[in-house]
Parts: sequence; structure tokens; C-alpha cells
Amino acid sequence: MQSFAVLNDRNIRYVRDKRSKRLQDCANAISQYEAKIQEHGLEIELIRKTVAKLDKEINEGGAALANLRENRRLRKLQSSIQATQKEIDSCDIDGASKAKRNFEEKYQPEKDRENEMQQRVTYPSLPPCSFLPSPLECSHRGRVDFVESPIAETRGGSWRV
Repeated sequence: MQSFAVLNDRNIRYVRDKRSKRLQDCANAISQYEAKIQEHGLEIELIRKTVAKLDKEINEGGAALANLRENRRLRKLQSSIQATQKEIDSCDIDGASKAKRNFEEKYQPEKDRENEMQQRVTYPSLPPCSFLPSPLECSHRGRVDFVESPIAETRGGSWRV
């Protein structure tokens, strides 16, 4: 019976200390914390989805920026092409082609005529320059030096050194 008394004493102390209520309170607190953990898990998932969405927007923004740069480069090229086309259009291509044909038709006959005239002309023998104190000769290094020698006129009007 002593064991019964010990058990009874424990039960009385259990009831007196309101341990069942505290046990129930702990069980309720545990279930509340578990609910909060699940809520926080859902919030974390929402935050992850939001971050992924923002990352996607940032990446698309980078692609859009690259697209804008490429468009700007293409517009500059188009304006350069248009300016070059205007310059080409401003040239008188018909006049230039007509002048080229005219040159090709007249150049060779005139060149032949000039060569023929040069062959007909003979140059008389010219006397050496009398204003130089002495004749010029090339030295061993390509320099032109004066050489002391008298210049004399011979009979018949020709000059000799």
C-alpha cells in the first residue's frame, strides 16, 4: 500500500502544480510554433519567387540595354550610309564617264603624234657653258667638283676642253 500512497502523493502534487495544464500549454505552443514555421516556409518560397522574378527582369533589362546599344549603332551606320549615298549621288558620274571615254579616245593618238614630232626634231650640238670657271666632274662619292682645265674655242665655232 505504500506504493499506492506514493502514487497518490505524486498525483496530488501533479494536480496541485497544474502540470497537466502546463503540459497542455506546451503542446499548444508547439503546435503554434509549427504553424509559424510552416508560414515562414511559405513566406520564404514567396520571397524566392520574387527574387527569381527580379533576377529575370534584371537579365531582361540587360538584354534590352544591349538591344538599345545595337539599335543605336545600326542607326549611326544607316546615317553614314545615307550620307555616303548622297555624296555618290552628288557626283556627276555621267560627266566623269564621258570625260574618261574622251580621254581614252584622244590620249593614244596624241601621244603617238608627240613621239613622232620628237623623233623629227634634232637638237644642234650646244657649246659647254662658258660661265663656269672650269668643267664639272664627279668624284668618287658622287660629289660634283670643279676641275682646273682651260676651256678654249677652236676654229669653226665648236668648243673643246
